[in-house]
Amino acid sequence: MSGGSNDTQKIREIDVNDAFQRISKGNAVLIDVREDDELAAAKVPGALHIPLRELSQRAQELPPGKELLLFCRSGNRSMFATELLVRNGESPVYNVAGGIIAWYRAGLPLA
Repeated sequence: MSGGSNDTQKIREIDVNDAFQRISKGNAVLIDVREDDELAAAKVPGALHIPLRELSQRAQELPPGKELLLFCRSGNRSMFATELLVRNGESPVYNVAGGIIAWYRAGLPLA
């Protein structure tokens, strides 16, 4: 277990390979919190796109009974989004460390 600051101790992170395995098994859904214009550069097939600025208003779109795996470009916005959902009682919620940059570097599927 790694030590962390008090404000992020409830936030769980997973790496992109773990995220891909969980999605492949059908246990989880990937949620892209990047802005609309960022999708043109790269997107993950099957990811649910809910920009961070709309997350609170669109929380009802989150699928029940699935692990929620949030990602952005590098992992910063998705960390904030993960914290927001945890505070709102969503569980289980994970931040995908490194975001789409790490996903790309790992050679995982992109659309």
